[in-house]
Amino acid sequence: MEVFYRNIGGGIEFLENSKEALKREFKEELNIDINVGEFLGISENIFKYNGKNAHELILFYNVSIKETNYKESYHIIDDNCETDAMWIDVNKFKDKELKIYPNEVFKYL
Repeated sequence: MEVFYRNIGGGIEFLENSKEALKREFKEELNIDINVGEFLGISENIFKYNGKNAHELILFYNVSIKETNYKESYHIIDDNCETDAMWIDVNKFKDKELKIYPNEVFKYL
């Protein structure tokens, strides 16, 4: 099994714009409110995950959180799956010590 990292986010619901979706996802997953800033770009990816074909569009935004909401890590329970979200030094990805998807994320860091 491959170990990799990805950014916080999720799907856009019907009649919801991408900024609203990002705010909702952070609230649902981390229980924090965020400020969504400028749109940075988009990445389109076609890949296999767990043996199934997948297709995604990722919209990248500049996001900020209040200092009072900052933690080293956040425990997430999402769709009956438990995991942790954490801040990781970007150099660990650049130096290939850790893997992050999609690679286009480096354009926006």
